[in-house]
Amino acid sequence: MAFPAKTSTKDSPFVLVLDAGTERGHRLARALLAAGNRVVAVDRNAAALVRIGHGHSSARLLLIAADTTDQRQADQVMARAHAHFGQAPPTLALCADYRRSSAA
Repeated sequence: MAFPAKTSTKDSPFVLVLDAGTERGHRLARALLAAGNRVVAVDRNAAALVRIGHGHSSARLLLIAADTTDQRQADQVMARAHAHFGQAPPTLALCADYRRSSAA
């Protein structure tokens, strides 16, 4: 997997990691941060996001508790991400765990 170029300027790319509270999402978010990327980590469970943030500043990491299967909440995630990191389009990192899906 290729990660976006390291950068820290306003309106530069960021990576949106969905289901970041899962083990896979946690590992991916931490790897992206270690590589110098800016990350928006999203999960339904706010407590599951906390461990991602240890040792990282808000200049590089934004944690958001939301259910992105709800269009209104997904729109709010993007609005908050753009307010925090600027208007650059995000790179998506989907870490969905089918066992947590709300689909019937």
